[in-house]
Amino acid sequence: MAFSKKKVNSRSKKGRRTQKQPSLIQLYAKKPNKRRNQSHAKAKVAVSVVSLVVLVSLAVGLLAGSRWIVAKLYSRNSTFVIKHIEIKGSLMMSPALVREYTKLDEGLNLFAINIKQIRNDFLRRSPSVKFMDISRDLPDTLEINIIERIPLAKLGKRGPLVVGRYGMIFVFKGPTSQLPVLWGYDSRRARPGVKVFGIAQAALETLRAIDEDPSLGLDVARVNVSHKDHLFLHLTDGKVIKLAWNDMGMQTDISQQELLKVLDKVSIALHSRRGMNLALLDATLDNDMPGNYAQR
Repeated sequence: MAFSKKKVNSRSKKGRRTQKQPSLIQLYAKKPNKRRNQSHAKAKVAVSVVSLVVLVSLAVGLLAGSRWIVAKLYSRNSTFVIKHIEIKGSLMMSPALVREYTKLDEGLNLFAINIKQIRNDFLRRSPSVKFMDISRDLPDTLEINIIERIPLAKLGKRGPLVVGRYGMIFVFKGPTSQLPVLWGYDSRRARPGVKVFGIAQAALETLRAIDEDPSLGLDVARVNVSHKDHLFLHLTDGKVIKLAWNDMGMQTDISQQELLKVLDKVSIALHSRRGMNLALLDATLDNDMPGNYAQR
């Protein structure tokens, strides 16, 4: 019994050894297959890389070629050299200054200039200009159209700074003696190219409404904007109006409607028989009358 057990164990061990170790034929057969697969993969990668390089080279070549053709047809074509520059709409700004700011002159090519960049740079340097358009009139003319801002009020009694209808501060070289003055505005915030803020916006809203409706008969000489919740309108005849309205300073349609209601009441009061003797009219109260009366 002992001999038989040992023999069986010997066979089982031999069988296990046979299962774990592949034959020499199998080892020999696997090695060439692995090498062939690696070579085939490398060849595929090489072909892909070469194809990609060829495609990129073709794309670059086509792009360079198309740019060369476009340049020959347009930006390097002597047919489109600028011979005439027409500047329209410029009243305060001289044509020479427009040329200086835009760096445009005869001899340049119509298609060699970046119109968008020139326009943006010009508007940034010229806050007095509201709108600018540059267009090509082939074959040799460049048209520049300018819309300048209209001053609505002076910013302070002295100095060249004015304020446009919607708050932009700029330098105005024309006559300003007839413009109302924004009085009490923080001069530290006043510089060309920025907008007024706060109660000054409400003052401009009031001046616009008065300017657009001459029938109100309100001739404003100065607007005091030093208070946060109301305005003082100083008229050219010496009368003073303390003014406020619902939604004041909100710059909305409702605010504008409320302002017009108050201005109508103010106009009626000032042009009445009793209003002829007023020195101060308080139009900040929400009632049927525009405010309290103070005799001269």
